Amino acid sequence: MKYPLITIVIFLVLNAIGLFIMLKNPVYVPPHQEPDIIELTNTDTIYQEIEVLKLKQDTIKLYYEKKINIYRALPTPERVELFAKRINQ
Repeated sequence: MKYPLITIVIFLVLNAIGLFIMLKNPVYVPPHQEPDIIELTNTDTIYQEIEVLKLKQDTIKLYYEKKINIYRALPTPERVELFAKRINQ
């Protein structure tokens, strides 16, 4: 036999003790709580902020669309030069 009998018995006893300890102290599960309800009192400011964000988003889109169109119109050597500058930043 590769393992002596005493080693197997000790292993089984330690496993039984570990199982007993785990069953005696189960993992704590917090009770289910209802989510807090947030009341929006002034929705006008929220809508204004959304409009400002939409305007910024449109501005960013236009800026990058312009840059992309300029990039596409450039000859190949200038494209490679711009690409190299971006990589080296």
